[in-house]
Amino acid sequence: MSKELIEKLESYLEQREPKYPTLTLDFFFENTPEGDFSWERGEWEPCYDSDSQTWQKFSYVINVGRKNGFRWIEALSCDSDGNRDIHFRYDEEEEDCKFELYHDDFSYFLETGTYFLAWAEYWLYCATEGTDQLGECFPTDYQSKIQDGTWVEFCINSAKANIKSLEGGQKFLDSL
Repeated sequence: MSKELIEKLESYLEQREPKYPTLTLDFFFENTPEGDFSWERGEWEPCYDSDSQTWQKFSYVINVGRKNGFRWIEALSCDSDGNRDIHFRYDEEEEDCKFELYHDDFSYFLETGTYFLAWAEYWLYCATEGTDQLGECFPTDYQSKIQDGTWVEFCINSAKANIKSLEGGQKFLDSL
């Protein structure tokens, strides 16, 4: 795998523009079950801290549900240390709570491409630097891949798998 290929992949990621959905209350509850329910889930994604020059994991979560017939939504972020920040909260049961999506960062929670973009960037960093700061490989896999010379190939293939999930990603990969 060449440095040129890594640069092409990085260039593609830098040019990607996120696509944010139109946010309405109906948008969040379009395919939800009848009655009370709670959907709470998040996935870890990497984030580079340029000040400390390290990678960290964050989870950006949108939880939705219905309790006693009232809909609720919350968007929060959590770091791997367990620190949580609520960015948006709506609850129909509270009389003074209005559905207003005023927070600019909230759209980020709904743009699934940012997840794949972050992981692709992380794996390209690993390919270039030769290290897995977040410990995403099992220690035995990590050591064997470095020893047999397939570490860079593994990282690039991991980045490609994430790029493939981005809109237009497969077309770009086919052009390489």
